[in-house]
Amino acid sequence: MESGSQVVKMSHLIDQIVQQTYLQLQKLGELLQHKEDPERKGRLIKFLSESRTRTIKLIVAVKWALNNNGNEDNNHSNHFSKGNHESNGNFIIKRSWEILELIEKQDSYFKETADALYYVHENLQNAKAPIYDVPTSIDVLTTGSYQRLPTSIEDVIPSDSITQQEVSNATDRLNQLIHIRLFSSYVPSQFTSIKIANGRATCCVAREFTVQITLKGELESDPWIIAGLKIHVASDEHIAEDSPSFNFKNFSYQLNFAKTIAQQRMIDSEKPLEDLFHVLHSFCISLQIHVLYVQASLLSRTKPSLGVSSIDLNNEKISIRYWASSTLESSLLEIYSEDSKIKIDHSPTIINPLNNQEVLWYIQDPDRLNVEMVLHQVIKSNIHMKLFRAYEALKINAQSKDTFDFYSRSQIFLNSEYLNTFLKVGLTENSSLCIRIDARTGLFIVKDEPPTFGDDFLHILEDRINLNVLEMRIIVAASLKQKIVEYYERAAYLARLVPSKKLPKKNNIIGQSFSDHTIYIQFESPYQDYYLAVDQTENFYPKLFLLKTKQNELYSGFIDIERVQPILEKGKIDNPIELKPFSISMCYSILKKIISQKE
Repeated sequence: MESGSQVVKMSHLIDQIVQQTYLQLQKLGELLQHKEDPERKGRLIKFLSESRTRTIKLIVAVKWALNNNGNEDNNHSNHFSKGNHESNGNFIIKRSWEILELIEKQDSYFKETADALYYVHENLQNAKAPIYDVPTSIDVLTTGSYQRLPTSIEDVIPSDSITQQEVSNATDRLNQLIHIRLFSSYVPSQFTSIKIANGRATCCVAREFTVQITLKGELESDPWIIAGLKIHVASDEHIAEDSPSFNFKNFSYQLNFAKTIAQQRMIDSEKPLEDLFHVLHSFCISLQIHVLYVQASLLSRTKPSLGVSSIDLNNEKISIRYWASSTLESSLLEIYSEDSKIKIDHSPTIINPLNNQEVLWYIQDPDRLNVEMVLHQVIKSNIHMKLFRAYEALKINAQSKDTFDFYSRSQIFLNSEYLNTFLKVGLTENSSLCIRIDARTGLFIVKDEPPTFGDDFLHILEDRINLNVLEMRIIVAASLKQKIVEYYERAAYLARLVPSKKLPKKNNIIGQSFSDHTIYIQFESPYQDYYLAVDQTENFYPKLFLLKTKQNELYSGFIDIERVQPILEKGKIDNPIELKPFSISMCYSILKKIISQKE
């Protein structure tokens, strides 16, 4: 037998069919031993039918092979000629292929015809002319109505089963049921107002949310149903336009999720309204944390004057770090939720100097959130505390010999704008020392009024007070001495004399020493060997000395002090210190008098 390019021997095919039939019969004999008689008969009939089908197929194959034996006829001594083989076998194959091609061609024609009919049907829907309803048009145009509807349509149209009066009665009844249910239920005190109207109870928590609830039926077991919810949490309308809002799709999903959770809690709760409040309040707390964090992130980029160095959000806690400088420990502001409230902590603790208690801050208006205002209040309180600490450091220490009263000469000027808040310490009658806090760094800034101090001297004062505010008295004392020194220097220049803070001396008078704030004023010829030394006591009392000097014999340009003569030492000075005009002529007269006495 030949199939395409493969050749199968007829004997092999017959052998395979016989073996398959034998094996099936043997297997059937083993299976039918334990079967009932009807089932055995059915199995035998099925086996005989299948065997008969295979045998018929084998007979057809044998006949086909005989008609298309090809080269096999030569091996079996075929008596047919080569011409008969071509006329029988090849003719049958050729005719079979022609029949198959014709069938496939007709099948393609059927498919093309079906597709064409479908497209014709689709196109005819758009191409056909509409059927105009002429009678209906005449009725509408002439009478203004249409009277040709069948009367049986009345049986299908539903009538108005609920009248307006029935709706009003049902609403009133539902209002009564809500009144009774609210009266017998636990209502959280956080609900600032509850109004009943239109079959709904509107419960409001001021500045947070408004929820509308209703009842599903008249039974006591019927649960509350949430009919509406509005969230009032929002940013302050006066802050920047890029402040956070809830106009996004994810927020509507979160809102619906919160409503679903609240509804589920109310169904199985003994206090449904309390659970409703807790779920919605917790949702509003999370929204507040989100809004405040976004605002704080914007502040770090848009308001560098606040000195914010870092902002973190961890476990619903906002950490705002500010005043981070190399000489000062940074301050930390934390905003978080605890016990269903927004709390604000500060590290280090800020103490109110007026009542000596810790300063506390709260988020008062959830519908007008403004973290910048909170940060302003914190910085303002921190500035007040630091200035009051500096102010308290001016008090006289009982263990110190320094008894000058700087405290009564000082005053703190408080202002709503912390840039205008400062500590003013009176130095002399017409001068003072102003101490402020830099809002960006939290460091002390020292300025004198009127400004006469050099920048280097002011930086020294600032560095010292920033390192230790308890040295405030030392700083103010140094400033006052500097003012006195500057005053005597100006007086000397006005008298056309040259003052100096150091003398080129090679010896000291035993038992006599001068402080670092002493001014030496040299007299003019013929008294060039005399100096007027202006010194100060610890309590800023002026002391005048007349110095008699001579040129040093070994070192050129250096002098030796021969004699020190006290001239003037004032007593107690009234507050404030009044620096009176310095009379150089008086010093000359004193000098002449002393010289005449020596002679």
